[in-house]
Amino acid sequence: MESFSHRTKMQICTKNEKKNCCEIAELLGLICFAGIVVELADSDTLGLKIILETEEVAERICLHLGRLCDISPEVVLKNNQATLYFKDENSIERLKKKLFLCEEDGVFYFRIDKRLVQRECCKKALIRGAFLGGGSISNPEKSYHLEFATRSYECAERLIEIASYFGIIPKLTTRKNEVLVYLKGSEEIADLMALVGANAASMELYNAMIEKDLRNNVNRQVNCENANMTKTANAAACQIVAIQKIAKLKGLDYLGESLREIAELRMDYPEANLKELGQMLSKPIGKSGANHRLNKILEIAESI
Repeated sequence: MESFSHRTKMQICTKNEKKNCCEIAELLGLICFAGIVVELADSDTLGLKIILETEEVAERICLHLGRLCDISPEVVLKNNQATLYFKDENSIERLKKKLFLCEEDGVFYFRIDKRLVQRECCKKALIRGAFLGGGSISNPEKSYHLEFATRSYECAERLIEIASYFGIIPKLTTRKNEVLVYLKGSEEIADLMALVGANAASMELYNAMIEKDLRNNVNRQVNCENANMTKTANAAACQIVAIQKIAKLKGLDYLGESLREIAELRMDYPEANLKELGQMLSKPIGKSGANHRLNKILEIAESI
């Protein structure tokens, strides 16, 4: 069964990126959150591989690479994953130059250069690429959780900084060899989905939030009504015991006319609430008046 995360990425992949600057920013996000520097088996040089969740995302990144860098990586599809391999040193050099990737001791590492995300549109594109490359989102009907996984602590911090620009404040943690940037708030997740162009996913999140709120409100109302019914039943039981005691030891005439009338009504209608009892009297009274008379009966029963 197709996951909510997979469907969300498919939604994003249907949208074409028209701006060259945003295409670069999205490619940078994809590589920073899905790329791994590896030692090539057939040489002494280091290469790059990118592991992606879906074939559609692989096709999207290949389009970016072809248009921006004239690069055609080797693509391997296996177990519902797409892995891109960069084995040509010239291709890697072009990629490093286009994305301002750094190199130390002959090994390049991933970073998000501020020059590539100066515009607001490019910031959105970077987040979109990060989600396509290393993001996942849970089914909102079950829980609210979105995370970005990367091997670079620096990239994780830059992503948090960029998301904060839009008023979305993710948190950071680690898991084994990965650094995770994550969100738990349903509204923030929905806002971020809308930000990266996954509007259908954003609407699903908001609909799930509304349905959960409705269910919770109904449950609270039912629980409140049940509690009130239990409270009324317990109070009525105590009142009936008191009335029976008075009737046995003194007779109900001992109560006087007004108390005797409500005592008889309580015996006849044990499930009635105070308001209903008050309205049944020959001279109707309100809820507080009925409560006062029944409390008086309890006091009399306790005193004899």
